[in-house]
Amino acid sequence: MAKVTITIEDQPGNRVKVDVAPRAETLIKKYVSGHELSSAEAYALYCIRQLREESRRKEPIRVMIPRIGRP
Repeated sequence: MAKVTITIEDQPGNRVKVDVAPRAETLIKKYVSGHELSSAEAYALYCIRQLREESRRKEPIRVMIPRIGRP
């Protein structure tokens, strides 16, 4: 089993710091070398990709919170 930790921290000036352990590069190297990723590692790579895409947008972040419970 794998454990991936993604830490998102506010920084001054409307900036955000993202730390990933193990590093994204390590996960990518594992995938490219033919080793199978665990579910946690695959989800982490997906999250990292989404964070990167969102950070490149020049408009405010839209927060979508799923409804929990009955409609």
